[in-house]
Amino acid sequence: MHGIKWGRNAGMTLRAIRTETAAWSSSEEPAWITEFLASLAREDLSTATLRGYRYDLLHFLAWQCSIQAGTARRG
Repeated sequence: MHGIKWGRNAGMTLRAIRTETAAWSSSEEPAWITEFLASLAREDLSTATLRGYRYDLLHFLAWQCSIQAGTARRG
């Protein structure tokens, strides 16, 4: 088991790789996200699950926008 740390120094070091905030606030999130989350709420998913979906979708959207912006700059 070479290279594996055990004990006090084990684990991962977490760091922020991006600190910018999203280009929109939660009150301005895209309509399709709001509609999708409303449909999940009608299916009686928990508040924590809905919050998780919203977080993941908004971060995916931010990533997608950054990729498209990078492609436009190079193109």
